Amino acid sequence: MNISATIHKKAQMLFPQRIERANTFWSNASEEEVQRLIGTSRLIDGDSKFAEKLVELRKHNDAILYNLYKHYENSAKKRNYYKNGIINKKLIKDEETKVSTKKIAIFLPHVAWTGGMKMIFTLGDILKNKGYYIDYFVPYTSTGETLNLKVGPVSIEAITYEDDTAIQSFSSDYDLAIATYWDLIFPLYQNFKKTVHFGQGDYNTFSNKPDKIKMLQLFYSLPVHHMGVSSFLTDIMRQNYNRRSWIVPCSVNLSKFNVNKDLKKEDYILVIGDAANAYKNTNETIINLLPIAEKFNTHIKWITPTKGEFNHKLVETIINPEQSQLVELFQKAKVLVNGSLIEAFSLPPLEAMACGTPVVASNNMGILQYAVNGKNILLFPFKNYDLMKEHITNIYTKPEIELSLIKEGLETAKDYEEGAVNEMNFELIRNEFLVSRFIKPI
Repeated sequence: MNISATIHKKAQMLFPQRIERANTFWSNASEEEVQRLIGTSRLIDGDSKFAEKLVELRKHNDAILYNLYKHYENSAKKRNYYKNGIINKKLIKDEETKVSTKKIAIFLPHVAWTGGMKMIFTLGDILKNKGYYIDYFVPYTSTGETLNLKVGPVSIEAITYEDDTAIQSFSSDYDLAIATYWDLIFPLYQNFKKTVHFGQGDYNTFSNKPDKIKMLQLFYSLPVHHMGVSSFLTDIMRQNYNRRSWIVPCSVNLSKFNVNKDLKKEDYILVIGDAANAYKNTNETIINLLPIAEKFNTHIKWITPTKGEFNHKLVETIINPEQSQLVELFQKAKVLVNGSLIEAFSLPPLEAMACGTPVVASNNMGILQYAVNGKNILLFPFKNYDLMKEHITNIYTKPEIELSLIKEGLETAKDYEEGAVNEMNFELIRNEFLVSRFIKPI
């Protein structure tokens, strides 16, 4: 078994264990402990009412008082009220002598190349470039071993841990841990002084099924910070879990994804998506594109990150292309079509816009972070293939629509230029997460 497969297998083993332990944690917590956890979570999110009520009812402890004291740093009267109530004054001294976060541990859910992993490594690069010390961690058969890994186009060093009990052997070396999947929230909350959850979207979080929400509440209710890549994700966190999640949107590298005037546009339809992922809806989208390809005497180019094949003379399969080839495929395409059910952000359409290619896409929610129907994109309801075909036909037959989409798409891509977005994201992360503020309630 290769290293990537071993990491994946280990992550799969830890996943149900974390759910079981999180459930036990909440079941064994006393009523007052649960209230302190919830109160601190809401305080982290900017709502002090629950924690203040605990103080009024004398159900608080020094940690709750300290967190309220830090919450009201800019209000001398309230700050001093809560500070003066703290019995263990050493707590104040110990916490306030700590320096700002400098060492950060980022825990990876796997090492397969996905859009989510691209976002994680972009975050790591942002922090490194600002002078923070970053270590990546992966589950493995040993603890403390350094692995040299190739994840898509990215080469990293990752430190191993055998199971969640091993995390305590090194957690004190770091000021902050970043959980890049929700099951990591529980072990990181238990072992680190501060934890931030970075959500890139997953189908459990997207779900509105009561059993899924109940399961994820075990993790999302813990007093950790949250950030996600779109307003769609932050809305889910607010509506289903009563938590605040900050938006740190994706970006596009305009030095790589751009219009190449030396390349001639071709008439093919471009589709990107993993056929093994049912939510991407790739096979059905391609099937419904075939009549359009035949109508306009063209073909479909399908990019997939994993091995796949679509057995039709009008479909060309391209497996995991190098980035330079990917960019050229964007630049030459007549139109990019995305038919997925749901996405956290949906980056490929934005990259296509940057390359001067019109986009037709399903309204997968995350895409609305930047997509404006009829202006920079043509949207259709999920599986409304008649409207999808109508949109594509308009691009092939009405140059004014095609040119307008290209123009507006290029302007949209400028708004998500990598340098500016990364700087904005860092400012938010630094101000909200990288300063020493709240402590654990129990």
